Amino acid sequence: MDNSSQSPESKSITSADLGEALFKEATEFLTGEGAPQDFLKAAELFEKAAQNGHISAQVNLASMYYQGIGLPQDFKKAFELYQKVADQDVNCLALVNMALMYVNGDGVEQDLKKAAELYEKVAEQGQFVGQFNLALMYLEGSGVAQDFKKGAQLLLKAVQHGQAVAQLQLGFLYLSGVGLKKDLNEAAKMFQLAADQGNPIAQLNLGLMYSQGHGIAEDQAKAAELFQKAAQQGDTDALTNLGLLYLTGRGVTKDVDQALQCFQKAVEAGNSGGQYYLATMYQNGYGVNVDLAQAAKLFELASEQDLAEAQYKLAILYLKGQGVPQDPSRARELLLKASAQGYEPAEEILKKLTQ
Repeated sequence: MDNSSQSPESKSITSADLGEALFKEATEFLTGEGAPQDFLKAAELFEKAAQNGHISAQVNLASMYYQGIGLPQDFKKAFELYQKVADQDVNCLALVNMALMYVNGDGVEQDLKKAAELYEKVAEQGQFVGQFNLALMYLEGSGVAQDFKKGAQLLLKAVQHGQAVAQLQLGFLYLSGVGLKKDLNEAAKMFQLAADQGNPIAQLNLGLMYSQGHGIAEDQAKAAELFQKAAQQGDTDALTNLGLLYLTGRGVTKDVDQALQCFQKAVEAGNSGGQYYLATMYQNGYGVNVDLAQAAKLFELASEQDLAEAQYKLAILYLKGQGVPQDPSRARELLLKASAQGYEPAEEILKKLTQ
């Protein structure tokens, strides 16, 4: 007679199982979903999960050290953990953060070449962050030899992820013909894609293309709409261009007061274009009383930002002694600055002065 009893089949808990359980619990404390949010508790549990070889726990723990969440900020500790992960697995988040630390010199000596190598590994995995950041490094010659074609090719891959920042950068390359064949139609398409996602720089540049009829059919109403959207997000160049449309009545009903408000807001934000156009209004008494002293002050502000048109206008005021004391020497200095930027009216005045 067999007196032995059959016990239920038991299964031992592996280190991997324990690590996964600890990771899930830590995530609940980190996010506050399933448990009260407690960063310190989350860090403790990620630490235990990491000790059981859980890769994602190691990455999250490293990120908490990196950002100082639930733990004292410790760049060196964060880098060590990211490096440990990178030695075990091609973990894109770890590689990206290591690259960022090399770029900023956080916890390690700044090394743009190593950052580029890490971004390349991420790019090889088809990840947007690697493709986009490596593209920028090639375009800027940062950490790698400058190579516009390689930068463009990486951006062509990056835009497939639908990110506005990549669409915007590729639009600029098509607009300028840098790294690939110049194609204004493609530039407009890229700017449109980014603008549709609310990117203010894309909205501004697409607005300029519509306003100038540059590569696409001129449409001042569309330009005004795009400038308005970008201006609402704080883009002062768009605000200045919107002011010009109100000033001239292109694409919108002519409204000098509205133009004045746009320029004034742009001036408050330190925009050189706004300073220039508001100065012109004071100079000519358009929408405001003539005030040559105020015009000179505004032209001066714009001149300090190397706006050639403002340097030229201010030089003329110094030559005539209007709004400022007459000062031919100062006028010549400003004209030389404007001329150095290729501003032809300044070059012509200089020729007359030397005759």
